[in-house]
Amino acid sequence: MSSVINLDQFSTGKVFEIQGKRYQARPMTVEEMIQSSKDAKQMEGGGEAEQIDFILNMLEKRTDIPRDVLLKLNFPQFNKLAQEIAGS
Repeated sequence: MSSVINLDQFSTGKVFEIQGKRYQARPMTVEEMIQSSKDAKQMEGGGEAEQIDFILNMLEKRTDIPRDVLLKLNFPQFNKLAQEIAGS
């Protein structure tokens, strides 16, 4: 008898708290991973502002955190959030 591996259990996202409010993130799909890799290659050599904007767009797509909230994060918060989202 073969065993069943429930892949649905791996589809849960992370929850982030910013100023007392909780926001949901979802795992990246394979399709999004491919597109993100292509986009990152196009960003190589871009300036710092373009790279930050690229990360902001990624965070907006993968979380329910509004852009205005993302823009008010300090850099340690922004970096931690980006690392967690990119790694999931």
